[in-house]
Amino acid sequence: MTATPTEKYARIRGRRLAYLDFGGDGTPILALHGHFGRARMFAPSPPHSPPAAA
Repeated sequence: MTATPTEKYARIRGRRLAYLDFGGDGTPILALHGHFGRARMFAPSPPHSPPAAA
């Protein structure tokens, strides 16, 4: 996992969506922010997130 996430973009149905890639082989996490939010507000979360429930 990288310490600093890489900002990437995907075009879905004509809309450009930004996302952060923390690297690693783990299960992806989807976290949605509010209208004027930015994905960077979640940057501290993944390294401290608990393991997924089985």
